[in-house]
Amino acid sequence: MIHRIWRVMFLSVVVLGGSYGLLPGEEAKAPKDPKVVMLGLIRRADAMEKARKFDQAISEYLKIVKLSSKIYGADSHQTASFTNNLAALYANLGSYDKAEKLYLQSIKTDEKAIGKNAPDLADTMCNLAAMYMSAGKPDKAFPLYERSLKIYRGKLGEKSRKAAAVLDHIGSLYYQTEKYLEAEKAFNQSCEILAEKPGKEHPTFAIVQIHLAAVLVATDRSEKAETLYLESIKVLEAKLDKNHWELGRALSNLAGMYRRSREFEKAVPLYLRVIEICQARLGKDHLMVADEVSNLASIYYEMGQHAKAAPLYLQSIKIIEAKLGKKHAMVATMMNNLALVYWEMKKYKEAETLYLRCLKMDEAALGKDHPEVGVTLDNLSKLYMAMGKYDLARTYRDRSRKIKQAAREKSESK
Repeated sequence: MIHRIWRVMFLSVVVLGGSYGLLPGEEAKAPKDPKVVMLGLIRRADAMEKARKFDQAISEYLKIVKLSSKIYGADSHQTASFTNNLAALYANLGSYDKAEKLYLQSIKTDEKAIGKNAPDLADTMCNLAAMYMSAGKPDKAFPLYERSLKIYRGKLGEKSRKAAAVLDHIGSLYYQTEKYLEAEKAFNQSCEILAEKPGKEHPTFAIVQIHLAAVLVATDRSEKAETLYLESIKVLEAKLDKNHWELGRALSNLAGMYRRSREFEKAVPLYLRVIEICQARLGKDHLMVADEVSNLASIYYEMGQHAKAAPLYLQSIKIIEAKLGKKHAMVATMMNNLALVYWEMKKYKEAETLYLRCLKMDEAALGKDHPEVGVTLDNLSKLYMAMGKYDLARTYRDRSRKIKQAAREKSESK
């Protein structure tokens, strides 16, 4: 779901490079206005952020916050705003502890500098709430969104776009915690505001409508959800770039719905488009590409098109191994899937090699008596039965049963 970050930027005057009225060599003699220096730092930081060089952007923003404290004061609104931007950069890197500390510092400063009901303060609270959601702490996010919504409604009006955005976030929070009735109500309220302005043909309205569609899918109203998905995708295709992230997300959601309803012929072309978008935006070796490729592979497997599924699983495994290492749990999961495909194709030797590798990885990562190890042992037992290796089949079957029995006894004792 969407978690927008509101970035507050002051000193909006842009100072271009170059000198005016100075002879060559005189630039160094010109006095350095701290605000001009600040603008240069901001330009560099923004350039680094756009290039996704977050470490370098953080380095620049540390200087910006320090300089702002000297120019405006450590307790000023301007310094709080730059601290908020620095926190957002840490959040993008997953450094949630550092980001949280800075967000709280910014909020504390702004409560004194501009008041507890200022929209700019609500912006920072929304940023912190979004970070909490990314960090898997929805309980901390909810009161921040509620307080922000109250501020926006009080200062900007009941139907302000920022109120609509917060309602979208609240709906996302409810959706993630499976409170679907509350999520649907929040998304509908957001859609009602956005339908008036900027209108139903605007991408923002379409994105919230896509979130509403996800709730409808989760509550078994797929037919209505399909209508919303198709309407929203049509708007996004008309208004956004063909490789825009939100378009890819919408297509992936719709493909997932078709997959669950076993409408595989509809899902396949959508997943192909999603893979193209992910590759264009993230590169061919990104983990999200691996995820979407494996989704497509699973559909081909369920369609019985094993020859198409196998190379896709191999592609996914290659990406995951390169990014996370050959011993990562996701590698084992993908290899299990590929082994099943090989089994269906009667390529028993290839399936055996993969299952044995998975067994070794699971035992090393989870322990020899873990239930997941028992599943792999059971798969090997059935494979050896198909290969006519009955002694090996019994050996792996007995070990699998022993693990399952121990798990049942442990569960019953609890």
